[in-house]
Amino acid sequence: AWRESVMGVERDYWQRVAAEIDGPFFDGTAVYDLVQLLPDEATLFMGNSLPIRHLDQFGQPSKKWLHTFGNRGASGIDGNLSTGLGISLHSAGRTVIVTGDITFYHDMNGLLAIGQQGLQNVTIVLLNNDGGGIFNRLPVAQHEPPFGKLFRTPHGLDFSHAAALYGLEYRKVDSRSDFEKALQKSFAMKRPTLIEVRTDSEKDESRRKDFKLAK
Repeated sequence: AWRESVMGVERDYWQRVAAEIDGPFFDGTAVYDLVQLLPDEATLFMGNSLPIRHLDQFGQPSKKWLHTFGNRGASGIDGNLSTGLGISLHSAGRTVIVTGDITFYHDMNGLLAIGQQGLQNVTIVLLNNDGGGIFNRLPVAQHEPPFGKLFRTPHGLDFSHAAALYGLEYRKVDSRSDFEKALQKSFAMKRPTLIEVRTDSEKDESRRKDFKLAK
């Protein structure tokens, strides 16, 4: 009876997520769709801050065999790209690295390993909400201007230049259909790819709060 109760809660939760996910596109949608579209035997590396939390909330379990990694440590963002790329050296299938924009910027020089090590079967999904969107969940978010300047730290960077610098295929997306197409194209070819998902951190957090996941 206990097992059936737990499984019932699990089924109900994912039914509610599926019902809500078709609304406006946001970074949580990207993580939800990514988990659905990952090929069997793929390697998934989740960055810290929002990505790992989105995986917890929107990464629906499946019967696929996936190799999943995270570089949690003390929840720091340092070295996430380098860790993911290092893991890809020993991964047989596609390696997908999901990272936020501040995390990506912090370890951008790690992309040099792609050319040095001849890494071809790598897809980087960059969730770019122009700053530290995770901090929108804290009470300090109600206090401007110090919140934007000291916590969210918007940067206004265009990461297509980083893709060009390190020889990555580049796709910028801001819709669910474009994201799915970019992923599928990336999985079909053996070339390192950067998919930049452009979103708005305040709208993303508002959208996440709109999910009616509790009875």
